[in-house]
Amino acid sequence: MLLPLVGRNIAYDLVGPEYGPVVAFSHSLAADSGMWAEQVPALAAAGYRALRVDLRGHGGSGAPPGPYTIDQLANDIVLVLDAIGVKQCHFVGLSIGGMIGQSLGIRHADRVKSLMLCDTQAASPADAASRWGPRIEAVLNEVVRPVYNGPKSDNSGPWSWMFVDEPRTRAIAVAVGHVASVDPLRNHQTGPELLHQRPEWVIAVLLQWG
Repeated sequence: MLLPLVGRNIAYDLVGPEYGPVVAFSHSLAADSGMWAEQVPALAAAGYRALRVDLRGHGGSGAPPGPYTIDQLANDIVLVLDAIGVKQCHFVGLSIGGMIGQSLGIRHADRVKSLMLCDTQAASPADAASRWGPRIEAVLNEVVRPVYNGPKSDNSGPWSWMFVDEPRTRAIAVAVGHVASVDPLRNHQTGPELLHQRPEWVIAVLLQWG
């Protein structure tokens, strides 16, 4: 299913009993909602509805101009909840999906019954920019810039020229979404807010690694 928005769509699917409680899933970078295929049947059999949402530029979702922020990606989850008429959900997020869950817990705590945060982080490590920089440049130079005839090196940043028009192919849209979603991985700082910003809100949280 597609949620049409101004200039973009959000792809999602909802499987399970009509009135069952909703478990929302958010996938990792460069994946899509298909990664949760094994969890859906089990949840549906247990009486839950599984809501899987593709991140911007991933799966079937559009890739609007970036870079994106974690809060923007979390807002996309809320937009889908609003569209399907769901007030609260249980939330499961992997990697960047777990970072999205943290934002939901801080800024949309009334929409979340519980959080399961898997292989994620509350703050980017000090060397995050150097880790992700080469990956971003590789995607831009090998996939995006050749199609757009953009420069190999642009001191003003990739976003100044990349979005003269919409991405021309799905492959480019995926590449754009990948690059735009990397930025919050380099600049993420949620930890202190989780501990101090909303002490009056109590949400069940399960952290999982490995």
